[in-house]
Amino acid sequence: MKKKAIIFDMDGVIIDTETYYMQLMRKNFEELNIAYTEELIHSFVGSNDNVITQKLDELVQPQMSGTAFLERVNDSLELTKEVYMALKKEGLYETLTHFKSRGYKLGLASSSPKDLILKTLELLEVDMFFDEISSGEEYDESKPHPEIYIHTMEKLGVSKDECVVVEDSKFGIEAGKAAGIYVVAIRDVEFGINQEEADIIVDGLEDVIKVVDDLERK
Repeated sequence: MKKKAIIFDMDGVIIDTETYYMQLMRKNFEELNIAYTEELIHSFVGSNDNVITQKLDELVQPQMSGTAFLERVNDSLELTKEVYMALKKEGLYETLTHFKSRGYKLGLASSSPKDLILKTLELLEVDMFFDEISSGEEYDESKPHPEIYIHTMEKLGVSKDECVVVEDSKFGIEAGKAAGIYVVAIRDVEFGINQEEADIIVDGLEDVIKVVDDLERK
């Protein structure tokens, strides 16, 4: 069936910010002498700030609130073109250019705050590719709830059968599947993420092109 739209997650899919962000998490825990586990760090992948804050509250209080800790981490982010270009996923421009040149609508659905999403896309110089950009902070429910994908599809004017989602996190994959969309997972090699619910797992972004081509031939 003809596909009309591709919706990408951001962190871990178009840019390797998850690795960078987790490094900053560890650094701040250690500077404050707060004990943490790698299991906790990995559980943040794919979650929005509200969910992360709730988990942090249990760990960092009474020293500070989870919100204060997250603000400390965010303040240590280096939002520069040099840093973000180094984190860019291989094949990003080629993949976006391929789909855009062939008339696909492109969406982005990320749990990150909207201002961070817009800044990231600007630094990567890919903001012009996306027809719709959705942030988890705009919705009542977070991934794995399908709300963000359902609304992004509606904004793009496509049905679930006309759409493909590109994800990496367990919550993101579950959200895409709950919305009834075919989900391609970019293989995780660092966090031990369970990606088995995805329809297919690929090694990189450019592999998504072949997956979509194959789907359209069926």
